[in-house]
Amino acid sequence: MKKIAFLLLFILCGLQVYSQHYESARVQRRLDSTCRYFDVTNKKISGFQLAMRAGVFAPQGNLSILGPHFYLGGSVGWRFNKFMFDLTMDFRMDNAPNYYTVSFQDTLHQTSTYHNGGCWGLNTEYQLYKNKKHEVDLLAGVGYDAFVSAFNTRDTVIFESFNFNIGFGYKIFLRHFKKATYQVQYISRHSKRPSMMEIDCAERYSYLAFQVKYNLLNYTNPGGTDLSGNAFTVGIVYGFYRYPKYHLFAPKYRNNGT
Repeated sequence: MKKIAFLLLFILCGLQVYSQHYESARVQRRLDSTCRYFDVTNKKISGFQLAMRAGVFAPQGNLSILGPHFYLGGSVGWRFNKFMFDLTMDFRMDNAPNYYTVSFQDTLHQTSTYHNGGCWGLNTEYQLYKNKKHEVDLLAGVGYDAFVSAFNTRDTVIFESFNFNIGFGYKIFLRHFKKATYQVQYISRHSKRPSMMEIDCAERYSYLAFQVKYNLLNYTNPGGTDLSGNAFTVGIVYGFYRYPKYHLFAPKYRNNGT
């Protein structure tokens, strides 16, 4: 009888271990499914955003005399639900490919200098479409646009303009890190009462974005070459979102209470 009792006890212990492993797998699968659902559909998200930018500034109309310029820049901001707000800084390089005339102290000067060109402003993005790998955004922004013209090796004139821009962006998510706190409600099979457990996860997305924008400008050059015109910018952005910790309440499901 003792051998039979020990054998039955051994079998019951094995079944309990198997049950724990099976239930844990169910819990993990449910959490994975919940995490994936949260990533795609949850709208109440907010977090820090940081990015590096590069592209081409291509003037149009009379402003095209300044020629295209390569730019480098960065942005920092915050994402809330479908909106993103960024402070941006773009710096343009290279001189103009053509000479243009500048009036300085009632004297006309010809130059091709284009120093310290760029745009500093506030950009917004609105998410039009998103899934786990892709996102399409509507872009808009305002900023201060300027460049410095130099001649006679020492004299300079600063050209300034208000910049209003609008366009579209397309994001490809490259990698997703998870690290946040999930509070999951479950029902113990022993007590039959709802309990809570916490699971640490995280939310961080790195992405590559392609952006096309049309920039409305109003450069003026009294007495010199007409610099009226607008510009296209075509650029690539590499960045990431970092969401702070949040809580997700999953639907009830049975667990073994461990």
